This record gives sequence, C-alpha cells and structure tokens, in this order.
Amino acid sequence: LIIIFIEAPKLSLFMLSIIPVVVLVAMALGMYVKRFSSKRQESLAKTNVIAEEAFSQYTTVKAFVNERFEMQRYRLAINDMISIAMKYGKVRAVFVVFIIFFMFGSLMTVLWRGALMVKYDGLSVSDLTLFILLTGVIGGAIASLGNYYVVLLGTFGATKRVQEILSQDTEMNIDADLPPPMQFERSIAFQNVSFSYPTRQDIPVIDGISLQIDKGDHVAIVGPSGSGKSTMVKLLAGFYPDYAGEITIDGASIKDYPVESIRQNIGIVPQDVVLFGGSIQDNIAYGCPNASAEEIINAAQKANVMEFVDGLPEGLNTMVGERGVQLSGGQKQRVAIARAILKDPKILVLDEATSSLDSASESLVQDALERLMQNRTTIVIAHRLSTVRNATKIVVLHHGKIEEIGNHESLMANKERYHLMVELQQRQMA
Repeated sequence: LIIIFIEAPKLSLFMLSIIPVVVLVAMALGMYVKRFSSKRQESLAKTNVIAEEAFSQYTTVKAFVNERFEMQRYRLAINDMISIAMKYGKVRAVFVVFIIFFMFGSLMTVLWRGALMVKYDGLSVSDLTLFILLTGVIGGAIASLGNYYVVLLGTFGATKRVQEILSQDTEMNIDADLPPPMQFERSIAFQNVSFSYPTRQDIPVIDGISLQIDKGDHVAIVGPSGSGKSTMVKLLAGFYPDYAGEITIDGASIKDYPVESIRQNIGIVPQDVVLFGGSIQDNIAYGCPNASAEEIINAAQKANVMEFVDGLPEGLNTMVGERGVQLSGGQKQRVAIARAILKDPKILVLDEATSSLDSASESLVQDALERLMQNRTTIVIAHRLSTVRNATKIVVLHHGKIEEIGNHESLMANKERYHLMVELQQRQMA
C-alpha cells in the first residue's frame, strides 16, 4: 500500500475515494445478513421446541389422537424455517456477489483512470502496471475477506439470544467458594411483602403479606390455585429477588446474604419431582454430594425408598432413566424426600408433595414426610386440607392476601373461608 502511494499518489487517492461507497453498501447488506441469521436461529429453536414437546408428551398426543396435528404443526414450522433460510442464503449470495463485483469493478475504474493519467498527466506505463498488480493483490485479499465477513455476521445473528443471556447479571459467582449457610435460630418474617411477575406488573401475586414463622413451627399455607402459595416459598428461597417489603431470617434481610447461604438451609420437596438421568443413589446424593454410602442408605430407609429398591436387581445403582421415567410418581417422591433428608435442612418446604399420589403411595410418602418434619421448621403448601390439620399455624391465602391465620380448631370455629374449604372438600369426598 505504501509502494502504491509512492509510485502513483493521485491514482491512489482516486482509488481511496471509491472505498467509502463500497464500505457503506457492504454495511447495509451486512445488517440484512445479521437479521436473517437471527430469524433463522429463532425459527430453528421453534421447530426444536415443537419436536421436544411432542416426544416428551407423547402419551398426551396419542391419547387425544393428535399425531396428525403435531405433524402438521412441525411441518409448518419446518417450512417457515426453510423459507427464512432461503432468504438468508439469497442475501448472503447477493452480499458476496456485491463484494466481488465492486472490487473488480473498482479495479476496472482505477485502470480506466490510470489510462487517462498515462495519456494526459505523465504517469508512466511501468508505474501503472505496478499499481495494477499491487491493487489486484489487495483487491483479491479484500474480496476473500468479504466471505469471512458474511460468516461472521451470520454468527453474530445466530448467537444474539446467547449474548443477551450472558449479558444478564448472575445471582452468584460460580467461580468463588461456596459461602457458609445462613444462620437460622429464631424466626422467618415476611414484612408487608408484595410481588408481581415482570410480564404482569399490574397483577399482584403477593399483596402486602406479613407473617412470622418461628423456629420449629409447622406452618401450612392453603388457598385456591393462583393465590400465591408457591410464590411465597420461592421468594424466601431467593428465586425472585425483585419484591417490595422485607423478608428476614433472624432479623437479617435475605437480600444482604448470598442466595447460596440461604438455599443451603432450605430443602424443597416439590409436587412434580423430576429426577436426573443417573442412578437412584446419584439422585439421593444430589442433596449432599459428599455423603457416604452409609448416609445415603440411611436416608433411603427413612424415606421408604428401600421398600421398592430391595426388589430391584441393581438396588440403589438402578438407573432411573431420563427425567426418572423408569420410576412411578410415588417412588420419585420418596427419592426426593430421601434427598431432602440427606441434605438435613433447617427449613423444609413441602410443595403439595402428596397431592398427585394414590392412597397406597400417599401412605408411604406421608410416613416418610412425618420422619422428615421431626424437629424441623416446616412450610407445607397443600390443597388437600386433611394433611394439614396438625399444623401449628395455618395461613389462608386468597388473591395474594392473608385472610386467616390460626390452627385447625380456631379456623373451623371462625366459620370463614377455611371452614368453607374444609366443608367443600368433605362433601367432595363423601
């Protein structure tokens, strides 16, 4: 490039005056390439979601004879993806053709201008020849870079969503050592807590709740679906940090502590247990990876896991399959309880842990839960009110607000919402 300026400065300046036009047009086409690459990636993700849903929920698809509907849904998504991919390919091809055309077109323009300068400005033929050779080398290199630029733009478009996720603030420093558990010796307090989901800011899920849970209490949270029962527990565990009011443990706000410190003191047994695709032993040890074989067996015995494991050829080393599909609902529930027993949390959360089980499974699970709740602060979320009669405190939620607090006897004597809920369930069971 330096040689070109030395040998033919005027012709070099003429060549440089063409470059901005090429660059501007290339940038405009590059934006289209990036946009279509992003759309192509989104459409591909949509087709993957449809396929995953159809395969994971195949029993529902077959039960409703919707194989044709799912095939049509997938076909439309694939056709949409192909259409976008074709547009992306066309834009990319136009971009490459543009780069090659303008590079060699510019070279011809410079050659024409050089010929005029040889005739009228005294430029020598040898200087023009050298200029053309060197410009050809530079132009060829730039033209080849055009293809790499297209690939780079496509990559930026395809990774747009990944970049958005990576730019989000993380709730913990995964590279730092695990902090010690937060101390819990006295009480948990919700002080005028309100919360709405980001996508529904105008609808409060939790609305001005104030509640104190003392250490050793067995607190039951009841109410209709959507009243905010599970959300309260998720707020305590730090899953939703953006709430109004204050949640404290022993007088200290949970926002002042790392979420790992809080969650190390909380064990959750959910309604719908999803196991990891390893062995039963691996899934129990998930609550405490460093546990010994003896501790795992002890937890399994307390959770009534051994009741069905003893009949399996490989015992605790039996593989549960993807998402635990090889085990029944009651068996998965007991594995989840064993996991919580092994973790030995100070605060136990039972999120409708027996609501979807049959009577035989519920009896075994309930027996395991009774052992798990001993000498432990327990928060029970329940629809089936017969399972919470012995709770030291029952909290009745409705539309995100607390309507009643008391034990079973006092709430029945009040003859308000809790009394009506109990009577309704008793009539349904009769």
